[in-house]
Amino acid sequence: MNAKLKWAIFVGGVFHAMPFSLLKAIRLIPFPTKQRAVNRMRPMERTVEIVNDGLNFEVDLRNDVDRSIFFYTEKSEVMDLVGRVEVGSCAIDVGANVGKITLSLADKVGPMGKVFAFEPDEENLKRLRKNRDLNDFQQRIEVIPKAASDHPGEALFYPSPAEHSGWGSLAKYEDIAQEPIRVPLTTIDDLLREHQVDAVSLMKIDVEGAEAEVLKGAVESLNAHKIKSIAMEINGGRLAERGITAQDLFGVLTEAGYRPYGPEADQVMKLMEEKLPLRSVFIASANFQPAKA
Repeated sequence: MNAKLKWAIFVGGVFHAMPFSLLKAIRLIPFPTKQRAVNRMRPMERTVEIVNDGLNFEVDLRNDVDRSIFFYTEKSEVMDLVGRVEVGSCAIDVGANVGKITLSLADKVGPMGKVFAFEPDEENLKRLRKNRDLNDFQQRIEVIPKAASDHPGEALFYPSPAEHSGWGSLAKYEDIAQEPIRVPLTTIDDLLREHQVDAVSLMKIDVEGAEAEVLKGAVESLNAHKIKSIAMEINGGRLAERGITAQDLFGVLTEAGYRPYGPEADQVMKLMEEKLPLRSVFIASANFQPAKA
């Protein structure tokens, strides 16, 4: 075990043992390995309301996503996504969870903009709506209580455990699968057609290995370049577990003329060209835009 990991485990333990009033007072102070330390914390049986950059959140410190909100460990990643949307524009958050990114996007697009937030997990849905309402964003955020896929209908969905609210998926992973529920499905193309949306500043996708289906359900919109920027998690291990290939994942994007950009572009291009095995890679945010952009 390296020194940084040992330090992160130690700090995570200190955070857990600290009086909560002190923890709340220092939660936004940055320091090296902070994210690792927060990730190493044990669940805390506490729900609290906080404010990050003027946005109100109710966080349940039993689960890791809420702890990242509480300590604001992913501020730079959130701000990168917010920087891609324009005031008055439309954004799509596929896999919105409890609203960590959704709220920031809604704050940026303003009262004339719209964020469509997909979230099929029942517990996450309750808290997503609560966080939306805490900020009076009912008109800016339209919560879609469905899973985005490549066809409308219904499917089994495996919800997240209480400690890891970002693990819910249409795919069954034996090591984390909970008792499944049935959820409605829709497609991005159907959503944009129904709401007569002609342009989307950003589509963020984080759906635990079901990204290929989301993209296939957006093929018309992608071919028309309605979607200006895409930020997509690539969990290569989970994709490989499902038998998803690079062609399955990237084929729609390639055919529609989208190309990777940003810090991970070279690595993503190697994946697309099958010069790098998909199973070996985890990328929190792989970015794509039309080649002519």
